[in-house]
Amino acid sequence: SVIVSAVTFILTTPYAVLEFDKLMTHLAYQQKFYSGIEYGYTISSLSYAPYFMSLMTKYGLVPFAFTVYGGIVLTKKDRTLAGLILCFPVIYLAFFGAYRVHFDRNLVVLIPFLALLSGWGVHDLIDRFRDSFNTDRQRIIKGFCSGFLVLILSVSVWQQMTLSAQRLRRLTLPDMRIVSNTWIEQNIPHGASIGRERYTFPVDPNRYDVTYLGHFGLASHDEKRFDYVITSSYDYDRFLSNEQQYPREAAR
Repeated sequence: SVIVSAVTFILTTPYAVLEFDKLMTHLAYQQKFYSGIEYGYTISSLSYAPYFMSLMTKYGLVPFAFTVYGGIVLTKKDRTLAGLILCFPVIYLAFFGAYRVHFDRNLVVLIPFLALLSGWGVHDLIDRFRDSFNTDRQRIIKGFCSGFLVLILSVSVWQQMTLSAQRLRRLTLPDMRIVSNTWIEQNIPHGASIGRERYTFPVDPNRYDVTYLGHFGLASHDEKRFDYVITSSYDYDRFLSNEQQYPREAAR
């Protein structure tokens, strides 16, 4: 399975071989970045625990439980197939978890593998219920267990449905970038000095003295030098959600 993964990688990304020097340069840069300090995304040691917590809370505890169960069942029934499916996610997590810096987005590539294992786990449970409880009295138990399984499956997708509904709702709201920019032009005097963090909307540099705060935002700038500061929840929420680790940044 390791060989299959390597061959697939080369076939789908041929420039990894054709421009091998560039590949190694970028790998070296990423290794240095993930080994360093990224404000709000760095822990004191390895990243295995944060990644697994993200899987349980954002992929969902119940789906993750089905994934673990499906992996165990598949390993018992077909070790070759289990090795083929588990090879990439295990190596992938082992690689990224060995670094201090972690981002939840790194887990996206694992979703298809988790879904396959979850499906295998659910399929095994359905087979067990179908082949058991065949007497009249046992059929009542079978019906109860089947209903309970349907309930568990409904709960397992509820979190993702809720997140999708929230996302769709935000898409239907007015674009706050346009609303905020309009408010600035109507209320902030010309020539005012404005600092803007990452992920914020652009401000007319001909109308205002605009300073882009860069990668580290207010963590590397003194906000007192600006008349106004445009902050981004996507940028500063990493500090507010880790106040004990970043008390100075969270207080600002």
